[in-house]
Amino acid sequence: NRIVLAYFLGVQPLVLLVWFIAYVRLKKNFRLEYQQRRTPAHLSAPPTQRAPALVALLSGNSSEATARAFTACVFQLAVRGIITLESEQTVTSGLRGSQISYRTNLVLTNSYFQEKSDLPAYEKDVLSFIFREAIDADRISLEDLTAYISEFPTAARKFFLGWSAKVNKLSKKSYDIPSPLEHAYTRLWLLTLVGTLIGSPVILLGFLLLPRLKKQHIDQQSELDLWTSFSHYLHDLQKMDTPPNELAADWQRLLQYAIALDCSSVITSNLPQILQLAADLPDWFITSGEARFNTALIPRFGQELESAISMLVQTTEKNLKMKRVR
Repeated sequence: NRIVLAYFLGVQPLVLLVWFIAYVRLKKNFRLEYQQRRTPAHLSAPPTQRAPALVALLSGNSSEATARAFTACVFQLAVRGIITLESEQTVTSGLRGSQISYRTNLVLTNSYFQEKSDLPAYEKDVLSFIFREAIDADRISLEDLTAYISEFPTAARKFFLGWSAKVNKLSKKSYDIPSPLEHAYTRLWLLTLVGTLIGSPVILLGFLLLPRLKKQHIDQQSELDLWTSFSHYLHDLQKMDTPPNELAADWQRLLQYAIALDCSSVITSNLPQILQLAADLPDWFITSGEARFNTALIPRFGQELESAISMLVQTTEKNLKMKRVR
């Protein structure tokens, strides 16, 4: 009886006290970390989990932003291995000598049209538009995609009206700030489990209080400030003589966000130096007919794709304005 009494009057309160002190300290540190993340400082990493295509639309619903969102989505699908970008070099001889031209193809490497696919709906729509509406095949050239947009503007505009409405709705969603202090958070959960094993009711406090630490939302304007700060970091990279090692290690992911933030030249202009530091060449962009990997072809493809989409989106906006006037 004395042992049981000592357990309930000594051990149990001690465990609860230790757990509560650890929780209060962690909560205080979380608050400080989140306040620093909310302040638009010089951020060197994407501040939230927002997808690149939705980052482009964060600042507003303009034709340029929508075109960047589509381009960022294509690159996002490419980096993830869902599609491959192929650039073919052709040499033609004429009166003025040999001329070099490039033909870029988009290739669907996997079938992601099944209902059980884990892709977001707006990404599935992009794949369906490129590989099912523009051409019913797993390969299409950028020229053929542009030709389809020109020949069938009504169908293309219908797609973009639905797609832009969908991504704009998603862009207005609030996103969590990535949780700092992950290790301390994990340790407190381990302490909770240990306390539970010796009979302490701290498991109830754990399920009640710990999840609240990670639910830190930010409003859209505050998130925009954070992404603007991140774009400043990307622009500052362009002033450096040599890109930092962390850029070489993560350039493929950062390229998607740079396209969305309209500063892709920060990455593409440094690609020759980046690829010298990087471990491998990107497997989602293939060049043929070249003696070596041509880094200039990546930004060229992005510019041509964004230009074609911009013309379509601008035409769509003009038609909408004419309908409103009528």
